[in-house]
This record gives sequence, C-alpha cells and structure tokens, in this order.
Amino acid sequence: MIGTPRQIAERIVELKSVGVDLVLSAFLHFQEEVAYFGEHVLPLVRELEAAALRKPVAETA
Repeated sequence: MIGTPRQIAERIVELKSVGVDLVLSAFLHFQEEVAYFGEHVLPLVRELEAAALRKPVAETA
C-alpha cells in the first residue's frame, strides 16, 4: 500500500470490513519503516476501528 498514514489505515480498516484478516507488508528499510508504521499507522487503525464501534448502525426498513 502506498499513501499517507491515514490513507493506509483507512484501507486496512476497509479490507477488514470485507473479511480480510491478514495483510502481508514488505518494507525496504525494515527497521525504520516498521517503527514508522507502528508509530503512525497502527494508532490510526485503532482509532478508526474504535470510531466505527461507536457509530450507530443505520436501521433498515
């Protein structure tokens, strides 16, 4: 995936919502990029998931 931390987090949450439960990632500069991913992307994924849990589900007619 390529994008801003928010774009990547949104895509991960979107994939999870359609049943994807594993995303394999590769990093060119492993140590630096894994640390960045953990500090910038994962917190956004958790934030987006928590927001989705708080959002009321639309009622169907």
